[in-house]
Amino acid sequence: MWQRMGTIAAGLLAALQGCGGYSIEGMVIEGSFTDARIVASDDSATVEPALRGTRVSIVRDPDHMHPHMVGEATSSAEGRFRLDIGEFGAGWMEEQWLIRATKQGYRPAEQLIRLPSSAEGMLLLITLEPGAGGPMPTRENLMEEFERYR
Repeated sequence: MWQRMGTIAAGLLAALQGCGGYSIEGMVIEGSFTDARIVASDDSATVEPALRGTRVSIVRDPDHMHPHMVGEATSSAEGRFRLDIGEFGAGWMEEQWLIRATKQGYRPAEQLIRLPSSAEGMLLLITLEPGAGGPMPTRENLMEEFERYR
């Protein structure tokens, strides 16, 4: 009986997670500002100049004591990338994910987004503004985070 219940529980967990996990396609373009947002895959902005070699990462729980990077990719010559996120709840839990993008000669982008429940027909569109690279913008200093959890 316990073995059967364990099999059922494992099946339910697999069904909730999905067989292949969650992934989202993306594109990095050059623009007059930095931004990251979810758009339809046929959005008119996708005709802008594509940026190859942009490092893109996604962070879960960015506002908690222990945020962790759950996906990373580099854009192709066409500016395309794919983030595979093997985390339980990706796309259906009510939560914000932090997108970071960096490329030499461009201002870094950092944006909180909510992942769509279905990434089919959707695109994570990242726009980078030319300029001095510099360090990634900080979200908050450590003392503020310490005070918040104290």
